[in-house]
Amino acid sequence: MLVLIPNPNQLAQLVKVQKAFIKEANAPQQPIFYQNTPLWIFLPEDKFSLSGNKKLIKDELKELSQSILKVELEEPRVYFSENLQRVVLGSHSRISTESGLCSAELILCDSLPVKGTAPQIKNLPDIKELSDLAFPLQLKIFRLAAAEELAPNTFAVNEAVWRKIK
Repeated sequence: MLVLIPNPNQLAQLVKVQKAFIKEANAPQQPIFYQNTPLWIFLPEDKFSLSGNKKLIKDELKELSQSILKVELEEPRVYFSENLQRVVLGSHSRISTESGLCSAELILCDSLPVKGTAPQIKNLPDIKELSDLAFPLQLKIFRLAAAEELAPNTFAVNEAVWRKIK
């Protein structure tokens, strides 16, 4: 799987948003939110893939990274994820490439699994009040990495290349 990893400065800013949201959101009668890690954008496999040849990974990553023209994170919002069956604080990303536009997701905060129907979400903090980040947030420096899942929710980067968009 391919992932896009924001630069350390932007990761630190996103962690501040996580912490502030968790501090304000965890109230009685609300879903319990916790920090989601890693803060990576998991790229859609139908748009970004490698050949599988381990000797060519670095070259393929360099080539793919050069095809990425723009990466923007939308303002984080709270919603019920059908895939995860839980409430999340997530940020959709728009990735412009030479072959078109695609989207992916960055999950900042996760909540405990929900059984049955989606819970009512009330009185959650406004992201604009918790952060001084301006959205959409452009990621101009990032790593494009080949990652693997070692165990449930445990990931490792095998190979990565840095990309700076001018």
